[in-house]
Amino acid sequence: MTTLDTPCIGICSTVYGDNVCRGCKRFFDEIIVWNAKDDIEKQVVFDRLNDLIVEVTKDVITIIDADLLKQSIKALKIRHREEQNPLCWAYYILREVGHGVEQYGFSSRESFKTIDEKLFELSQQLFKEKK
Repeated sequence: MTTLDTPCIGICSTVYGDNVCRGCKRFFDEIIVWNAKDDIEKQVVFDRLNDLIVEVTKDVITIIDADLLKQSIKALKIRHREEQNPLCWAYYILREVGHGVEQYGFSSRESFKTIDEKLFELSQQLFKEKK
């Protein structure tokens, strides 16, 4: 299965008191009620996360071969959503493989750790603005 039905990646930091999960970047109150959300409510969260990933990666990840990237995310069996921006797919692959990503159809000028830290900071900022 490659369809992403939840942003969860199994690294939840909200159980330790974080307002934003360091793994999936959802807000703690979204995680608590995720299974009770309808498809439209879930899509709003997916859209926000998609937009944040694009914002953080647009200047550091370059898609070299979009077809290869699409084939790669499927071949690696990485959960994703077909409608997502390909930069999200690159982010997911980078999270899994770490380096040598050119063989998957993209390049990155920053490490996954650096990109993920920026994404977490941006998510925290949005959470604070939401209050």
